[in-house]
Amino acid sequence: MVARQPCTVWFPPPSTGPNLRSCAHVWWPTVAAQGVCARLRVMCGRTVRMLQAGVVALCLCGGLAGHAAPKDPLLRLHPGAKDLEGLVVVEGSHQYGKGEGLTAIYNGGYQRFTKAGVTRASQRYYSLGGHNLELVIHEVRDERKARALFENSCRDGKATVQSVPVGAKTVKVCTATQDGSSYGYLLSGRYYVSTTMDKPLEKHVRMLLEATAHRILGVKPKKGK
Repeated sequence: MVARQPCTVWFPPPSTGPNLRSCAHVWWPTVAAQGVCARLRVMCGRTVRMLQAGVVALCLCGGLAGHAAPKDPLLRLHPGAKDLEGLVVVEGSHQYGKGEGLTAIYNGGYQRFTKAGVTRASQRYYSLGGHNLELVIHEVRDERKARALFENSCRDGKATVQSVPVGAKTVKVCTATQDGSSYGYLLSGRYYVSTTMDKPLEKHVRMLLEATAHRILGVKPKKGK
């Protein structure tokens, strides 16, 4: 198995120019930029598997194939195969960051998250039904700030907020599809979760978010989920 190392790709910037810098994950200025960034991040999920197979590959993935992440207290909140049928974790895709360490997940602009109240974040890539998705779980300083992050993301992404029952509790979820990519957000207490994929499969995004909500609340999903 080859040693993992940071990777980079160079490509012509799109006509939207400055929007490309917002690939840090959220706070994308336009929905069009979301599609570009989603495709790049999913490429990185594939790149990890290529690196592990000994194939030399280059990809803009914010350290996705970088050094092993430090101990991650949020890792237990990530769903697995037992939580959602057909869900597969992309091996080697886990990244964790706290404070300035958020650069392990966000190439730039991590200060936006820390100023918004994010204390730590945990990232993983998944495959569901043969399609790759990115999931980032953010722990926020308090519920008010987590709610603000969630509401801003849903509004900017033009996604309708819905209340979703999870056991005896309720969480907030919003999902949308634009420019061939689907994305969504979850709010549960102090946890703000985001996910995206490079296919117009909003159902997959929602399923992954709901599986994550069950993990966060410690509720076993119903069979068939």
